[in-house]
Amino acid sequence: MKQFIVLAAVLPILLAFVMQFTLIQVHHSRLIRAEEAIHSARIEAGISGGFTTETRAALAAKLAAIYGVAPAEIGMSLDMEDGQPRHVIAYKITLPVSQIIAANRLFGISDSDNSGYYTIEGETLNLSEYMEAVMPISEASS
Repeated sequence: MKQFIVLAAVLPILLAFVMQFTLIQVHHSRLIRAEEAIHSARIEAGISGGFTTETRAALAAKLAAIYGVAPAEIGMSLDMEDGQPRHVIAYKITLPVSQIIAANRLFGISDSDNSGYYTIEGETLNLSEYMEAVMPISEASS
């Protein structure tokens, strides 16, 4: 009988570790897909000279689909929009993450405390001036 009582007490805690490992894998998969979407948008912004309205909307829609939230919940702080003349484009994107710890109620953590934000920030070069530049024809090549 003692062994059954110990098993009943220990089994939920051991199952919480398995659930936490699975939850970490889900978060990692979402993060990799989000970073790929941000990288694509960053490349497009570098070529077009800034984060256009279409690029912003498409990125917000992709990230919202990945994290299962509304596009308005995705926080975006984009330094350069619609081709302002600068050489560096900075971006900071905040993604809402819910259920950080599996079986949070077992450990006394409320649902509101079991959420947070993941922030991805960086810079990319503005290549629009170089993409539009015409290569000079040298006299040696003619």
